[in-house]
Amino acid sequence: MYRYRCHINCNSTGDCGAFFGWWWTPNNPLLEAMKENPDAVWKPYLITDENGKVNSYVANQSAKYLVVRKGYEHPEVIMKITTALFDDARFLGDSTPEIDAYQADGVDITARPLVNNCDYSDAVFRTTQNIEQVFDGKKKQEELSSLEKVYYDLSVQYLSGKHVTPDVWAGYHSRITAVDLITQPNTNYVNQEYVQNVHYSTPQDLYNMEILSFMKIITGEEPITYFETFVREWQESGGTELTKKVQEAMDK
Repeated sequence: MYRYRCHINCNSTGDCGAFFGWWWTPNNPLLEAMKENPDAVWKPYLITDENGKVNSYVANQSAKYLVVRKGYEHPEVIMKITTALFDDARFLGDSTPEIDAYQADGVDITARPLVNNCDYSDAVFRTTQNIEQVFDGKKKQEELSSLEKVYYDLSVQYLSGKHVTPDVWAGYHSRITAVDLITQPNTNYVNQEYVQNVHYSTPQDLYNMEILSFMKIITGEEPITYFETFVREWQESGGTELTKKVQEAMDK
């Protein structure tokens, strides 16, 4: 979902520069660059081979975990913060002006109370699609989530050409220009999609067992030692055979 693209800029003096970045690059680091030089012109480009195909790789497949120390008095606060930042703020229409402003400013993810992202796997594309459907008259503005409403307003302001601040520029070019660009190409992933393949081949009962067991440990319903029970039951229910198949696929 997150593919490399090249950002190229040439200023009025003829100086040019380019670098690799992600779809959110207008928010970070180009937002700061635009504040320093509002007249700069940055454009994203996909790098393709001679056949017009984008060669990319799946990165950070399982790179982030939220961990609390053993004996922590309130492990449930992790779930509450995650719910507040995502379910409540983004999807339930129960947002606060502070969170809306936080999203509109494109604050770096490391500034969040928890450095994680809990969302649909295609959330980036859903957000842009919903915004564009409002522009096309296929969806009402009131149907947008809090996050989508923020970027819709920024897009409207950018397209109006009035009071286009660096924040407004960044919001439009990340959520509209960049995301539209990465939905177009024929992409070839050069590495194995390990986690994705495992997810698709994991039986639902094993997946449910994993989620339920982890939730019990996190909320304190079961002790940390319950993990050993989960592993044993998971293996006996088909996990050992699944692991064997995954290893065989990785060894090819």
